[in-house]
Amino acid sequence: MSTLPEFAPSHVNAWYMARQHLTAPYPPPASSTEPSAEPPRSWLTALVSEVGWLPAPSDPTPYLAVWARRSGYDRSELDRAVFAERELVEVNAVRGAPMLVPREHVSLAMRVAPARASENLRRAQELIGFSWDEIERLQRAILRLLEREPMDARLLRNRLRAGLIRPWGEAGAKLGASDAFNDALEQLVEKGQVFKVKAAARLDTTAYLYMTRRDFALDLDLRTLPEEEAWAMLADLYFHWYSPARFEDFVWWSGASVNKARAALMRFRPPLRALALRGLPGEYLATEWAAYAIATFQPPPEPAVALVPARDPFFSFCEVTGRFVPQEFRWRVVPRWKGEPADEPTIVAPILARGMITGVWEWSPEKKAVDWMLFEPVPRWLRARVRLLAEELTEFIRQENLTTTPIHLAHPHMTYRIRELARLSPR
Repeated sequence: MSTLPEFAPSHVNAWYMARQHLTAPYPPPASSTEPSAEPPRSWLTALVSEVGWLPAPSDPTPYLAVWARRSGYDRSELDRAVFAERELVEVNAVRGAPMLVPREHVSLAMRVAPARASENLRRAQELIGFSWDEIERLQRAILRLLEREPMDARLLRNRLRAGLIRPWGEAGAKLGASDAFNDALEQLVEKGQVFKVKAAARLDTTAYLYMTRRDFALDLDLRTLPEEEAWAMLADLYFHWYSPARFEDFVWWSGASVNKARAALMRFRPPLRALALRGLPGEYLATEWAAYAIATFQPPPEPAVALVPARDPFFSFCEVTGRFVPQEFRWRVVPRWKGEPADEPTIVAPILARGMITGVWEWSPEKKAVDWMLFEPVPRWLRARVRLLAEELTEFIRQENLTTTPIHLAHPHMTYRIRELARLSPR
């Protein structure tokens, strides 16, 4: 029989929802009259430092994640923090996923990111047999061009001297690459010698400009962070943001090997506390502070409600979100395999109440408004609250002219429009 402290998932999730600042508008940092050598941090930087790195998949996810925590903010505030002030920086971080991270976390995020371009070049070299001098000449030429001005990949390729990019022919086709250009450029990004930013200075766009570190105006040295220390620092941040979470969740989110993840957790001081969630298998690990906060948490009489994007930090720390869905409604959140994408995939994302998924919402291109559906009978006041939030979110999306590209709760091929979801029956 387990002797671990046991809590109801609904209790833990309600606390976690408050911890993620989804129960009340996020306040700006308190102003201080004391002089400081450090530049003042914006409330956005403080928010990301508290809830976790924001997924930035070239769609409205970051804007919507911030809106869920502070409705009424202006999209340009986030754009300014990213593109003008560089307080938040988009980098490929854990698992190679693009994320917005505070400036002070950039070196760590890049240190733990997988070196995919380097691995691609290594495999290509084994198959094709080019010399590494060839790649270095190409990269020196890329840097010389970028020192003149930032440019996109197509213009950069066109301006390179003829002969620098050697076609790989049929051998390259087996690797899915016609030449070394893309991986040579991305390897420079992995090393921090080149940065890429959204050309339109908006996070919900896909076109990038490449620029040198000097033009990006960010000073960092990836060599100063040993690998073991980097994974330990990442584990410390992870459990600060996402306690309680399973060890398997950390392995999945971080992309670390099991051995590296174990070694990182061994360095935790004080050690993590193990908890049990009633009805769910496995141990959940929490910091000492989080374990105490969960045990003493008193849920509010009226549960908080939030409409969040599917890749919100609330969920992005774990691969399996079953802890947040009542068993009887899980089939609605992850429907059966459809085989083909929806004809018009749009935003499909969860509605949270008491820290549990109680419905879904999406952007309806026909109505140009947020459409929503709850999974179970709820009190009238709660339904009215969801309706009001949907109206506020509709106004935000319209006013900020967000691109309504797909945001999927599960896999793109498993996404249903709400009108289809309502006709489904449980397995």
